[in-house]
Amino acid sequence: MTTAQKQKAKNTDPAAPRVSAKERREQERRRQQRQQTILLTVVVVALLVVVVGVILLTVFAPVEATVGDEFKSTYASILAKGENYQGTTAEGYYYVGNPDAPVVLEEFSSFSCPHCKDYHDQVLENIHDKIESGQVKLIYMPLTNFGPFDSTNMTKAAMCAGQQGKFWQMHDLMFDWQSRYGTGANDARRLSAGAAALGLDQGTFDSCFNGSSLNDTLKKSAEEAAKRGVAGTPTLYLNGQKMESGGGIIGLNELRGVIESLAKT
Repeated sequence: MTTAQKQKAKNTDPAAPRVSAKERREQERRRQQRQQTILLTVVVVALLVVVVGVILLTVFAPVEATVGDEFKSTYASILAKGENYQGTTAEGYYYVGNPDAPVVLEEFSSFSCPHCKDYHDQVLENIHDKIESGQVKLIYMPLTNFGPFDSTNMTKAAMCAGQQGKFWQMHDLMFDWQSRYGTGANDARRLSAGAAALGLDQGTFDSCFNGSSLNDTLKKSAEEAAKRGVAGTPTLYLNGQKMESGGGIIGLNELRGVIESLAKT
């Protein structure tokens, strides 16, 4: 018997199970469903691979953290006067200058505040000679909730840099990054990379940045600002006296004059 004859005999075998048209349609439906499930699984897996790849590229890709050479040598002439020409107050605020200077200049400021950046660039950088001469002790009073965005990470970065002796270098860098990166200046990876570029020990910096040791100082500064009625930044106090002129913050020439007058008394 040929193969064709055997197959015909099988199909006509009265003992063989019969498959109805409805069952055949159901079998075909299930077959197509299995194919669709397999295809959908392949598509989902492919999409997951793409998403994971993008995430990994985002997480591990190098981040831009521009640090000009000028920031590495900022305040060098002042700090060359002695190790005690920088440090922290009892509250944890960073200062630069003669710890026994006759003029104590307190600045409430925020790294996200454009006016603070302008005042730093146009006024405070131009009294470095007064700080270097021993006439002025400048204290930075950090506030993080003034300005267009919260500057907590930038503030912590400066304070953590201060633990390695470079608060003021990071202080100036944060104002530069305010205009360079905007809210991106708060990025933890960028701040860590910036610390390394400034020559800090990155592991020590990261440990400080990710810890909670600085929260008390930030809280004290905010409470002190509220106590004094600070309504905006920058706000300056010279020997405890709020410095204003014409309804606004005191300008460079007048500030230098007041410093000279107080330094003589």
